[in-house]
Amino acid sequence: MRKFLLSIFTILLICSLTYSVFASEPVVTVSDHNIIVTKTVDKSTVISEVPIILINGLKHVPLRTLSNVFEGEISWDNNTKSILIKHNDNQMMFKNTSNHVYINGHLMIYDYPVTIIDGVSYAHVDVYKLFTGEYLDNVVIEEIEEINDQITIESGYLSDKIILLGSFDIDKTYLLENPNRLVIDFTAFTPSISDLVGETFTAIRTSTSDNDKSKIVFDLNNDYQYSIYQENGSVVIIVSIDGNFITEIKPFSVENNVITLLTSDYTDYHVERLSDPFRIIIDIPSNELTGEHEEIIENENITYIKAYPYEEGTRYEIATDFQSSFDLIKGEQLSIVINKPVVNGINYYNYGDRKYISVIDTLLANRSDANIKYYTYNLSDDGLTYKITFSDSSYSITSGQLYINDDYINSIFVNRLGEKVTLTIEAKQPFIYYVNGEDRSSHINILPKIDETFVIIDPGHGGFDPGAISGDIYESTINLDISLKLEKQLNDLGIKTFMLRETDEFIGVYERADLANLLNASLFVSVHINALDDPDFSGIMTLAYPGIPNYDYPNGQLLATFIQNGIISSTDAADLGIIDRDKLVVLKDTNMPSVLVECGFITNESELSNMLQPDYQQLIANGIANGILETLKYVR
Repeated sequence: MRKFLLSIFTILLICSLTYSVFASEPVVTVSDHNIIVTKTVDKSTVISEVPIILINGLKHVPLRTLSNVFEGEISWDNNTKSILIKHNDNQMMFKNTSNHVYINGHLMIYDYPVTIIDGVSYAHVDVYKLFTGEYLDNVVIEEIEEINDQITIESGYLSDKIILLGSFDIDKTYLLENPNRLVIDFTAFTPSISDLVGETFTAIRTSTSDNDKSKIVFDLNNDYQYSIYQENGSVVIIVSIDGNFITEIKPFSVENNVITLLTSDYTDYHVERLSDPFRIIIDIPSNELTGEHEEIIENENITYIKAYPYEEGTRYEIATDFQSSFDLIKGEQLSIVINKPVVNGINYYNYGDRKYISVIDTLLANRSDANIKYYTYNLSDDGLTYKITFSDSSYSITSGQLYINDDYINSIFVNRLGEKVTLTIEAKQPFIYYVNGEDRSSHINILPKIDETFVIIDPGHGGFDPGAISGDIYESTINLDISLKLEKQLNDLGIKTFMLRETDEFIGVYERADLANLLNASLFVSVHINALDDPDFSGIMTLAYPGIPNYDYPNGQLLATFIQNGIISSTDAADLGIIDRDKLVVLKDTNMPSVLVECGFITNESELSNMLQPDYQQLIANGIANGILETLKYVR
């Protein structure tokens, strides 16, 4: 840290930076994992904790949590891209991704910039001293001379054009990282530049040396490129994603929880939900857009907003922290208001092929025998309305409506009377409903009726069940990578597939088998990675229910034979053959030819290295696909 300037105390007094106290002065203790704040209020001891995380090896704390502990009022200023905190009689403004802090309007240059991770702003742990009346020993006060007559700024979308009036000799230019900065060295450039903010930078700073050399530093808010040239007696600096100035109008505006789509023509718009993460999608076919526009939002409901070309129009993607409710406002432009969730304990997931409702902390069926039900249900004659009633003694589920409007579901209504809860699912077409419980939570699966040959792909493990582990590498991740490549390979060959998971989520083995049977799949292929205590052991094997290959009535042994031959031929890995397994649920309880492919050993360094390579994963996927193609020739 830079040495604390002796004059800072005087400057801070001039800035009138005074601190009031609580009923008693807070006692702050900093550990490796938390800031612990102890204070006495009305003779009661209150202990609060602020979590610490390491960013680039340095301790950081979330600004919002820290402010709340010290009873500060925190808000986000979208115009200046700043975090505003009111604490006692002081106002602090933190520039996002910048090391600038403004205390009652006076600039303080701090060693460490504010960092954003998953929409949360973190500052260096010492920032708590701004709330306690202590001083930061690595802070330098910079006095700014106000002049604006020699600089103009034109902002476009994620781009800025900065024009310096006058002819200056450019010595050199370069970009720096951590934090991102653009540095330009001039000869005979003397003016200071007042505090200015653009689309791509949070501040501009200047300095002059004794030999008439000057430096301009742009504190960038992202990893941008730049171009610089002389034109009409001025120096022009362009900062953007690719160094070109983008004049396109921003496609949306945000104010608190209201997002306005900046288009007057939203004819035939379509709204739906996606999950993992939770998102609200708005498609406007009449609105054409070039390029992708994204904005990170720091509020309690919204994570980010994207706008990008989609088919023959524009897609607006709004990511939320929860499965939030929303309202649409139709005026000259279309606006969407993002609200807090009105239903607790119920979430709807529709990422990929599998759609389901998660009921939290409630067991609706026996996980190994879903026919043992702890609920009642009713399906309307037209198959469009499904009602399920169960008991929730914890009262964790609240009444309300989840407006979905995707290709499957219109809405989900939740009503409760005492401990009794009724979910009413209003669907857009008839579905198969399957309920399974696992570890006190349950899934209500909403399954399509598929009347053609198709293959179920089952990426093994997932969620809190990572499978085999090597360091920070999880089997579940490799399983999914290979499965996604297999899905694409089969689809490219004209074979329909159904993926049991496409994200890192948990599915019980009984649920996997039951889903395959209810969907009446033609084949079932589960993708796994092996592990063994012997690090020298390697190779590929395919597991199947005991028997012999049957061509007249294709079984798991036939599928295993073709797949094992296909993978060995594609990868040239060690052939460990076909292994009989009579106790694996996904092999013994499925009604169609089923296999479990062990694609290599995570415990073998060389084989693990191969399995982490996309090209090798594709070879495995190709081999499995070839085996599936051969087997389908015998499936009637």
